[in-house]
Amino acid sequence: MRYFFDESGSFRVPLDRHEHAVGIVVGLVVPETEEAELWQRFREFVAKLPRSAFKRGEPKGNRLDQEARRAFAILVSQCQGILICPTMLDLTTMAGRAEEERNGIVTKIETTAASCKHQSMQQEVELLARQVANLSPEAAFRLGSWAQCVKRSIDDSIIWHSLPEFNSCWTNMSFEMDPVQPSSGSREEQVFTIMLPGWVTAWSQKRPFTLIKEIHTDTHPFVRRWDTQAGIDLGRMLRNNVRFCKSSHSLGVQIADMAASVVRRAVAGIVTPVDLMSYGLMMSKSLRSATHAHGIFSFAETDPDDIARRYSGLVEAVSQARAVTPRSYALPDVV
Repeated sequence: MRYFFDESGSFRVPLDRHEHAVGIVVGLVVPETEEAELWQRFREFVAKLPRSAFKRGEPKGNRLDQEARRAFAILVSQCQGILICPTMLDLTTMAGRAEEERNGIVTKIETTAASCKHQSMQQEVELLARQVANLSPEAAFRLGSWAQCVKRSIDDSIIWHSLPEFNSCWTNMSFEMDPVQPSSGSREEQVFTIMLPGWVTAWSQKRPFTLIKEIHTDTHPFVRRWDTQAGIDLGRMLRNNVRFCKSSHSLGVQIADMAASVVRRAVAGIVTPVDLMSYGLMMSKSLRSATHAHGIFSFAETDPDDIARRYSGLVEAVSQARAVTPRSYALPDVV
């Protein structure tokens, strides 16, 4: 099973709540059985893009015009088996409190560590707390959002790809990410490679991965490969399987980049009806209800009415698209 990730925009917390700010990470899950068709469709799509959509010969999501974003969303909606898994960190709810919220994350991770049943897991989460305390708030929020997106992508994939047609895809799991700092071995890459297993472990302690009892039996390939008596073996799953790569070297990361741009156009700045329609169409390949499919979360306390008001357009877009798009995905919420 292959996982690709990219982000869009900044993770800087605004000074006050008058500014609507969102940090976005999008995961793309591609079973190996669906790779060939997806790559072929994407190459055909890229071949039709205007020169303005490219930067140094590579197609970029932030250079797509409205028509191209719409065509990309149609492409995604027609590809079976893949998953789109966005995560949106609502930065507005943390306005003016960046340091305090970062410190709050450290405290929560320390509390999670204390509740871990196994010593090795406890030590891993304790180390994560110390590492997060040394990060700037923006870096901490960014890395936390990436970890949240990785966790969600794995969780949704365990559910959606549990059928026999995907059994062969669970032998290996790989994770490709586009670094903001492009140099190999950068501090960002080193820190994130170390922190990712611990942070996903911390998230999964709060909300464990979902296994379907009737499907994920002892003979299921995912269970045989990745589950243990102590729970899913995140260390084996993530260590040595996370690769930072330039998007120019990965079609999957390029698709995640374009997906992240479609999300940003639907949630920030001047949002047009066409971009909302494109977002809804793309999200026909996501799980969960129209209310919870977007992966909106915050490290601060949130007002449900405020969140519902500011993101109502996304809910309506997904509801409308799922109603008219053949073979849309939808499952009960896992929140």
